[in-house]
Amino acid sequence: MWSLSTSSGWTGLKKKHRIYSATPHKLFSSGEVSFLDMILQKITEADSNGLIPVLVRTGALHGTGIENVNIMEQNAIIQLKHPLIIFYPAKREDGELYFLNFKPASKYRCTVIE
Repeated sequence: MWSLSTSSGWTGLKKKHRIYSATPHKLFSSGEVSFLDMILQKITEADSNGLIPVLVRTGALHGTGIENVNIMEQNAIIQLKHPLIIFYPAKREDGELYFLNFKPASKYRCTVIE
C-alpha cells in the first residue's frame, strides 16, 4: 500500500492525488488491489466469520471516489449472509436526506436512525 512518508509529505500526496484524479479509489492501492477492493475484502471476511459488517463514518471516504452506493452495488455485498450496516453523517432537510450534509443520499435499502 502506498504510504505518506516524511520525505514526500503533503507535496507527495498532492502529486499522487493529481496522478490518480480520474481514478481516486486507486490512490491508496497495493499493486492491482484498489482501496475499494480492500474494503470489500474486509466486509466479506467479517460476513464469512459470522459477523455483521459495520462501516462507521464513511464520510472519511469523501474524495477517494468511493461512495456508499459504490459499495452497496457490489455483487459481494448483495450476496452477504448478514446485513451491512453503514453509519455516516447526514442531515435531513425538507424530507430529503443529505450525505455529509450536502449531497442527496441515494435511495438504496436504508433505515435512517435519528
